[in-house]
Amino acid sequence: MSQKKAPQLHFDGQFYRINGKPNKVGKINWRCIVAKCTGSCSTYGATIGEEVILVSLNDNHSHATDPSKLKNIERRRKIKHKVENSDERPRKILNDLHDEDLNEEEITSAPSTMADKLFINRIKKSIQPNFPPMPSNLSEITFPDFLKITKKEEQFLFYDSGVNDPNRFFIFTTQSNLRNLENAHIFVDGTFDIAPHLFNQIYSIHALALAFIPPEDVIDGFNAAKRKVSNDKVQEFYDYVESTYVGKIETVKRGRGVKYTTVIKEPLFNISLWN
Repeated sequence: MSQKKAPQLHFDGQFYRINGKPNKVGKINWRCIVAKCTGSCSTYGATIGEEVILVSLNDNHSHATDPSKLKNIERRRKIKHKVENSDERPRKILNDLHDEDLNEEEITSAPSTMADKLFINRIKKSIQPNFPPMPSNLSEITFPDFLKITKKEEQFLFYDSGVNDPNRFFIFTTQSNLRNLENAHIFVDGTFDIAPHLFNQIYSIHALALAFIPPEDVIDGFNAAKRKVSNDKVQEFYDYVESTYVGKIETVKRGRGVKYTTVIKEPLFNISLWN
């Protein structure tokens, strides 16, 4: 894949880019990525990450091959994937890559550590959310919509005293958090040291909560997770856990008419026994 996220083909140490559109039968023509080089080939596929079969090849290239280039491109792809899908520091990302086996030629042609760090910073900057500018007073504070809700799509900005309030304040919580507070031991703390710009104090309320799902919510929580499973092997594992520890939901026929009801078949080990 190129820097512009277009497909690239690697074969025998050479790189090719798509040349024009596929013909009527789906054949795709490729040309060498080096300017003025006449090297070319054809395939019937261009899916990134998949192997394809060459149906024609003109390997008359005007330049030498670069065996280490593919390794470096793949290395950059892994770095980009890590940055986009984790909060790991640049040093940790690069240290993980150093564990890979590289020959002397690949080490020599690999980008420097400084170049890799600059690459990581560019990616971080490109995926950073569009935050509003730093406010100079309380009335200028605004929240983008994605900061008003949690990852579970619950409202997080619970209360705003308004832009006209000289002592403007905000309450951040969710309905589920409030339910946890109803019958829990609570701890209240007023913190000054970590109060953000324009604010004097953070006032927080904490509830002592279980680190696992309450017994009455186990079935709903398990089924919510199971609905997201698509892999057959993982599905088999979930079926085992369901019949052994959770309880399988079944629809059974009741009475002489066409009436059905949903029941929960008792698991081998009751929820109250292990939770």
